[in-house]
Amino acid sequence: MRKLSVNEYARELGKTPANVYQRIKKGLVKVETIEGKTFVIIDNQEQQNSQELLEQERMFLKELLKQKDAEIAELKKRFDELVKSKEAEISTLKVTFDTFTALFSRQIAQHTEAEIISTGKKKKKKKKH
Repeated sequence: MRKLSVNEYARELGKTPANVYQRIKKGLVKVETIEGKTFVIIDNQEQQNSQELLEQERMFLKELLKQKDAEIAELKKRFDELVKSKEAEISTLKVTFDTFTALFSRQIAQHTEAEIISTGKKKKKKKKH
């Protein structure tokens, strides 16, 4: 049988002291209070059970991480596919824009000149007032 402070027990389990106090409150851990300080009492069977539980938890977390890694890989793959498809769309739009610009460049230039001239006339009219 061993006696550990709450902090020592938490460190041994890889948990926080708050987690240990929750276990104490639920009656999952045996404790003894000496001069106002709480100690967790661990017997050999309890220690073995704790180690088995920790190993099960590690295995669960390892499997969970493996699943998350697979999900992340799949999301990266989908993202890359989206980027490629959008790049193709952007390229098509650029070609279309360049084609329309070449086809209508004269009309665009005339429209721009007319706009500049009309804007200049409006400014002159405002100056007379």
